Amino acid sequence: MTSFLGAQALSGGAKGDLLTVLALIAFGCALGLSMAILWPRKNWRWAIGAKTLLEDWADDPVCGDVAAMQRFLAEKLESNWDANQRRIDCLYRLFQGAVAALGADVVFWTIKLAERR
Repeated sequence: MTSFLGAQALSGGAKGDLLTVLALIAFGCALGLSMAILWPRKNWRWAIGAKTLLEDWADDPVCGDVAAMQRFLAEKLESNWDANQRRIDCLYRLFQGAVAALGADVVFWTIKLAERR
């Protein structure tokens, strides 16, 4: 939006006014937040490996029976869910901020364009 609306708004001059500065700050925020959202992340927790189950439950019968293994799996999957949910909640807040910054950017440039007329 900044490349389109900003070019139109700035084509007549008055480049250093408050609306221009606010629009550019909003654009910078939207850009930074978008990059934070899209940056690759490691260490997501999705499942438990078969190797762990075999080592702990098949190769070592001391751990317990099938019911104990099912309880272990349920607890591990819940723990993974909780860890991922915190990360997803953070990404959601970043997304909300990026949308708000983009909206502000459009509003500032639109007001700037309207002032020119």
